[in-house]
Amino acid sequence: LHKPRDAGRGKLFEREARALAALSKEASIVAIYEWGEIGEQNYIVQEFVEGGTERLLKEHAHGLPVIQALGIAADCAEAL
Repeated sequence: LHKPRDAGRGKLFEREARALAALSKEASIVAIYEWGEIGEQNYIVQEFVEGGTERLLKEHAHGLPVIQALGIAADCAEAL
């Protein structure tokens, strides 16, 4: 979270982290291992996934083919 930060934003971060952790039990969603705060900086520790977005962006600099983008969207929708 970017500064300025208040208690409300900290509670929001905590709620979102818990929601992500609950969703991460699904095989298609990265695992969330831990979250917290160090000083005034929030963090989330999640599973590392090889490849992913960076590879897709390099392979398709002008955008994904529609069928591939729809496949990714369908996988995301199914996981949620």
